[in-house]
Amino acid sequence: MNKVICSICSSENFILNLKCTNCGGIIREIVRTINLGDTLRDLLLYPTLAIKKILFSEHKNYLLLLLFLLGFKLTVIFFYTSSIYDQDLGISFLNLSIYVLIYWVTFTLFSGFILQVLLRIFLRQNFYYKNSLSVIMYSTSYFSILGFFLFILEMMLFGINFFSKNPDIFQVNSYKAYAVIGMELIILFYSAYLFISFLVFILQKKFIAFLLFFMFFVTILIGNEILKNIIGIN
Repeated sequence: MNKVICSICSSENFILNLKCTNCGGIIREIVRTINLGDTLRDLLLYPTLAIKKILFSEHKNYLLLLLFLLGFKLTVIFFYTSSIYDQDLGISFLNLSIYVLIYWVTFTLFSGFILQVLLRIFLRQNFYYKNSLSVIMYSTSYFSILGFFLFILEMMLFGINFFSKNPDIFQVNSYKAYAVIGMELIILFYSAYLFISFLVFILQKKFIAFLLFFMFFVTILIGNEILKNIIGIN
């Protein structure tokens, strides 16, 4: 667990605590709000600084925006991996998009709760839900925001073939397909790096951080399969 020593009474405190649990003195900097532009810059250039500001912030700004964008991105990935245009589901594309978006938003909120419970177990102390949700939302912020613009690019390059295997995007234009998928993977890997960095900062234990990330990743895969079964995709 990441700890800070109180300068007044020398007691050990969890680094996210604002006040010393022994004497009540202020033990860390006070951050009121999050500036999204500055935070995105710092997540790229100074990730440790950005992580501290996000977790220290009293008001976790932009969580709803990032939640919607992540839900949208996961919906796009689900449609791509499921080749949704090749499926005969008996439901309009718009309605299906809304249902899948709601599913992923709900799934992400539930994942934040699971992460909160696990961090409480490993830390052996209270850990707020907004902090666990912030770990997910801000570690995937590039994945969500840039993913939105990549989706527009993918639609311009491939149209509905992006959601089909007849033909798939590699048959339409292999060079552009590899370039787009390559960009997606780079952003995904950096998001994984940020997620693990958040957990290392909180726990100060790399093995547990990697373990929790692996569990989160597997949970997303399981959620994807559950959604396929709900909708009726083989």
